[in-house]
Amino acid sequence: MRQSVAAILISTEGEIILQERDNKPGIAQPGKVNNLGVVWKLAKNHSTQSSEK
Repeated sequence: MRQSVAAILISTEGEIILQERDNKPGIAQPGKVNNLGVVWKLAKNHSTQSSEK
């Protein structure tokens, strides 16, 4: 299972702040501009449900 999270940052002047990725071979979408975020793979025995109430 994969989960992800992303954010769009807006400055106090109303400008959208994006991330420019390094232009290196071997990374996903090198040289592209995108929003800030991360994707990760959960271990098979990891539960996404919280036991807290």
